[in-house]
Amino acid sequence: MNTGLSIIIVNFNSGYLLKRCCQSVKNHLSYPHEIIIVDNHSSDHSVEEIEKLNLENIKVIKNQSNLGFSRANNLGISLSNSDIILFLNPDAYFDEDSGMYLNIWLQEQFKSNCLYSAILIDGKNKKIQKTKHEIPTIGNLINKLTRRKVIYWYTGAFVLASSKIVHQLNGWSEDYFLYGEDLDLFYRAHQAGIEVSQIQCAITHIGNEIGKNFITQKEKMSIGHYTNYLFYKKNKRILDYYLFPIYLFLVNLIKGNKHGFMLFSSFINYNLHRQTNESKVIAIYDRLKKL
Repeated sequence: MNTGLSIIIVNFNSGYLLKRCCQSVKNHLSYPHEIIIVDNHSSDHSVEEIEKLNLENIKVIKNQSNLGFSRANNLGISLSNSDIILFLNPDAYFDEDSGMYLNIWLQEQFKSNCLYSAILIDGKNKKIQKTKHEIPTIGNLINKLTRRKVIYWYTGAFVLASSKIVHQLNGWSEDYFLYGEDLDLFYRAHQAGIEVSQIQCAITHIGNEIGKNFITQKEKMSIGHYTNYLFYKKNKRILDYYLFPIYLFLVNLIKGNKHGFMLFSSFINYNLHRQTNESKVIAIYDRLKKL
């Protein structure tokens, strides 16, 4: 193992975004690195476009089916030869400033006992994306109300840690196929006593650009309910699964937030027909695996 950085990119029909991501790494990161692309059986020739570039220190793994985000990331981990691992979405990219910041930060401020995220800038409107979220448990809510330490999870488009921490967490949970993996990863980090932090490095991130071609908004919401239940069930917090939405509903009711009421109604409807809805999500996953 060397002292460099392995950048793991899971690709699924990312089109030109994958090429831009890889080129930004090569153009702006001087810190010793390798790129590991794990392709989930793409049909858009995005990987072939990367191979034409003949970039140095790049590995491309072509899966024969769509393994999902977690399994593909874990495959990338198994091929990493570095002390530091960065999980980077193909719809994210560096510019000169962010690349320079990360180069210096890795040399001077990186701590091997932390799990990191970064600031994500929307590639369309140039605004800071909301990537920091409270872990949705009643215990965390009580901590917030009593002004004690609140724990957070971050969007998984940029996740960085030492190889030691990644292996301590056993990588990404393969219980998840699409969505929810990042919440679970950061929750497990907190449970293990691992420090979680966001570095002041602003990465451009498109967001929602890739998945929109393969799943509808309605399907995305169903998957969200499915993975949400999975998170609470997997981590033995079923009571929180039912109590936390009630709290959110009451807060939104007080604020007069109609969107919050719609979310709560969606939660109720999903659970009234959970078995049927879970079967629909499994069917969506099966469809994505065959693409």
